[in-house]
Amino acid sequence: MVCAPALNQFTRTQRCWLETLTFIFFINGRQVGHLEVFLVQSIQLNPAAKRREVLRWTEHDTVVSTVARGRTAPVLATMKASCDHPCRAVARLHGIIRRGLTGRVDYTDQMRLDEVNQTPSQYELLAVAPPFAPLNTAKWHSPLQYRCDNALTGIKGPGCVFREFTPTLTVSRREFGAAAALIQWAQVNMSAHWGWQGHGKPLKRLAGRAAIDANRGAICETDFHPFPPWEAEHGTLKVKDSCDEFPFAATYESGAMGPFGVKTGAACQQVKAVKTSDTGSEAQIWNKVTPFSKFIRHAAKCVRGHIPITLNVELGRDGYRAFIGSERLLDNAAADAGRVGGDPFWLQVTA
Repeated sequence: MVCAPALNQFTRTQRCWLETLTFIFFINGRQVGHLEVFLVQSIQLNPAAKRREVLRWTEHDTVVSTVARGRTAPVLATMKASCDHPCRAVARLHGIIRRGLTGRVDYTDQMRLDEVNQTPSQYELLAVAPPFAPLNTAKWHSPLQYRCDNALTGIKGPGCVFREFTPTLTVSRREFGAAAALIQWAQVNMSAHWGWQGHGKPLKRLAGRAAIDANRGAICETDFHPFPPWEAEHGTLKVKDSCDEFPFAATYESGAMGPFGVKTGAACQQVKAVKTSDTGSEAQIWNKVTPFSKFIRHAAKCVRGHIPITLNVELGRDGYRAFIGSERLLDNAAADAGRVGGDPFWLQVTA
């Protein structure tokens, strides 16, 4: 069987683990032996069903070894599995317990629009071993809950993830040029180092449109004066300036959010795109940023940049928005009562 990503490890959509089950053998009420069963379970969640499809995913189960002590007999076992409504699990493992016995669990989940359901998988292994008295029933549950939702309105249909895994958004300077360079500059020079794994805390997704618009309005629509169009390749193509910001407006770490106290983008550190080449793609021509206002290292709560509009839009659309969909980032303040902020994520800038 494929144990992905590795035994006792997990990603946003995969989990593989080893479960140890014990069956006790009795004669006339006296324990005479026991059987240990080592079961590897590997679940592959489905993060992206089509809008009108029933959400389906699969788990594979394999007995990898057994250890018998004392008096025992061949054990005939049948697995049962369940998950919380509206999730449904059907187990298909039945036979004499031995090394190499395999089975699977098929899952379905019919999520209504905006519905969120978090559940573990729960299991029972019913066993008989004549002529011994009925054996105990092994009961256990998956080591992690998984979250299924149909709450990514306007992005895609239903899907499931392991929320405990914090994914990483990778943005390339080769693809996004100065828009990616702005993030990298901000992560290094801001004291919070937002999204920089090993240095700062993760960012958290904000989904509320009114809050996002308010953040963007404060940072990018107050005191922002676009530069005249820049010259780019061959000196003929004019590049339009735009306001870019970090942390993103669609995160709880935006400089305009309540805890950070920034009322206007003028309070952010100001940077601008730097032309690094006369030829190539727009990302190659505009590949760096530099500060152009008074620079006090680590003091700024946000960074505001003059970035070519194409690079700015592409990073938002093909970078962050696509990542929200693929990793199913939710705003948990709305989806899960009692949680503060949205799904966390790391942000890594590459060459």
